[in-house]
Amino acid sequence: MRELVRFIDNFIHDEQGLTAVEYALAGALVVSSLASSFIALGSGASNNITELASLIVTSAPAENGNNGNNGNNGNNGNNCNNGNNGNNGNSCI
Repeated sequence: MRELVRFIDNFIHDEQGLTAVEYALAGALVVSSLASSFIALGSGASNNITELASLIVTSAPAENGNNGNNGNNGNNGNNCNNGNNGNNGNSCI
């Protein structure tokens, strides 16, 4: 009977296993915090990328004369036409 009482007393006062439990709880807290922050950041980043893509599409419509289209109403005219209504037409060499 004395051995049983001594075993229970030692078990109650033993704190070695408590450290492992504390580390496990701290690790679980860190993992859950990281997971929730990644989820929140991921959906926010996805929304921002979608909004940016829609702004790019709507703000840059294709028009005649863009990209120096033979120099007509565009910049850096090509084909030796001195950039009709555009800037800096290329000269013939």
